Amino acid sequence: MNILLDTNILISLNDMRHPLDSSLAKMQKLLDKLSFHVFVHPSQRDDFERDNDIERKKINLSRLEQYNVLESPPIPSQAELTELGWSQNNDHDRVDNNLLYALRSHTVHVFVTEDQALLSKAKRAGLQEQVFRIDQFLFFLECQCSPDFSVPVGIKEKPVYALHPQSDFWDSLRESYRGFDSWLEKICQEHRTAWCICDKNGDPLAVCIYKEENSPAVTNEQYRLSGKVLKLCTFKVSRELQGRKLGERLLFTAFKFAQKNNIGYVYLHTRAQDKLIELCLDFGFSPLGKYNDDEVYYKQMFSPMNGGDHSLSPIDYLLKYYPYFIDDERVNKFIVPIDKAYHNELFPDVSDDAQGLFAEEFSCEKPQSNTIKKAYLSHSNTNKVSPGDIILFYRTGDRQSIEVIGVVEKAVRTQDLSVLTALVAKRTVYSTDELRDWVQKPTLVILFRYVKTIPKIPHTAFSAAGIRGNIQAIRKIDHKSYVKLMEIQ
Repeated sequence: MNILLDTNILISLNDMRHPLDSSLAKMQKLLDKLSFHVFVHPSQRDDFERDNDIERKKINLSRLEQYNVLESPPIPSQAELTELGWSQNNDHDRVDNNLLYALRSHTVHVFVTEDQALLSKAKRAGLQEQVFRIDQFLFFLECQCSPDFSVPVGIKEKPVYALHPQSDFWDSLRESYRGFDSWLEKICQEHRTAWCICDKNGDPLAVCIYKEENSPAVTNEQYRLSGKVLKLCTFKVSRELQGRKLGERLLFTAFKFAQKNNIGYVYLHTRAQDKLIELCLDFGFSPLGKYNDDEVYYKQMFSPMNGGDHSLSPIDYLLKYYPYFIDDERVNKFIVPIDKAYHNELFPDVSDDAQGLFAEEFSCEKPQSNTIKKAYLSHSNTNKVSPGDIILFYRTGDRQSIEVIGVVEKAVRTQDLSVLTALVAKRTVYSTDELRDWVQKPTLVILFRYVKTIPKIPHTAFSAAGIRGNIQAIRKIDHKSYVKLMEIQ
């Protein structure tokens, strides 16, 4: 997009003798981020030449050289000026008219000014939609940028060059891909970013280098994924931390980013990486073909509910389209009480430390914090929980609120230590003694997927949804109560 700035704005941007206004600083930063092109009109040199302050004029004229100059822009004739109702009684009017005419003749797309006379002229010519005050232009620029994205707790967003490109963390990729070091050097120079988990020395432990694309061809046959697409260019977890579910944490980050930015597809290339392929298949990716020698896996990131896939059961729908899920009348809903300590461990994004002083010290050692696929244990005697059901986790004690939604994958009641151990082994870490304590009574094991956090729904609001009394055990609620609870958010 080509931008033309009024002379007074150019003067303020380049006046080194005064502090730069914060709005202009923000505008410049956003323009750089969006790679928009700022031009000056040749006539604007005349504005600078009229400055009686010789030293200031010299500085401003020298700084004009940093901008692109419009080449031979059209100039309005006297007949056009009359038709437009633009007076031209002096050199100042002439420059103003030339700037607006550049916009009218489509030489530039947007003109930014704080000059009320120019704004009035633009309105008379029907150009008001393309002429912006600085505050309007800032809002426009912000809307063009990706929405602010807060990475989940424990994940950092860093430039790739800060991830120690010479580290042996990258060795397996060097061995698998000829030219990997050249590619890594290239994206470092491009200031590409990655989601990562690092140790205290900054060495990478798990990394996802990503890239936003538009309708890319992703296979050897030039198959295209239409619209906004997120490519996971590099997805790697260090060998010593495999099994800690860091891959799920990175994938959760990618899904959250895709949802926030209205991205239609996520895809990646992989070469004989069985663990990565298994992870992808587990979360709804499908093979699409080959790109050179790599296998291509992709995932649709928009819900097909509107005119979509009604043939799937709620659990199959979840497995295919996660993080989307079915929550209509077909699905049972339960409020599940959970104590503070276990809530903090299972759901680090809304834990006590998530926004506190120790958020930076999140430990990636506990798989139950990293996983999307989690486990909940209870001595509740209910037998009604089934795959596809929705569970609303109610934090007891301090908060007394619902902040997390999960969807059940499997529910099993057991008093067999070996069965319990096998069920939870991949999702959480309990000692044998802890599990032995659980199976002193029949234990309900709910295996579920963490789908999202929501704004707090306090217990004080439950009565408005028809839910009475304290929540001391797993409680089934009807669909109407669920809908009312969701409306309280």
